[in-house]
Amino acid sequence: MSDARYPQAYVRGILTDDARFHTDGDDGTTAALTVNAGTMDSPLIIRVHAAGAHAAYLREQGALQGRRIIIHGIIHEEENADEAYIVADEMALHTSVKDALP
Repeated sequence: MSDARYPQAYVRGILTDDARFHTDGDDGTTAALTVNAGTMDSPLIIRVHAAGAHAAYLREQGALQGRRIIIHGIIHEEENADEAYIVADEMALHTSVKDALP
C-alpha cells in the first residue's frame, strides 16, 4: 500500500487512555486508541484504529493508559469527518526500563 492514496504513518508514543474495544454484529472487534506522540508540554494527539488480530493483541497485552506503543499503518480520512486517523497494520506495546523502576 505505498500508493499515494494511502499515505503511511509511523507513530511512537504513550497511550493517553485505555484502549476502547467495540464489537460489531459479525463478532468482529475494533480497538480505538489515542496516542500522545509529542510531549506533555506540547502533546501531539493521534487517533488509531486496529481491527481483528490487532485488536485481540491489544486486549491480551493490556493496552492501558501510560503504556508505550509503536504503530505503523495508513492514514484514513473520512469524507464527512473532521479528523483523520491511522488504521494500524503493525504495532507493539512495550515497557521501557524507566517504566519498570519503582
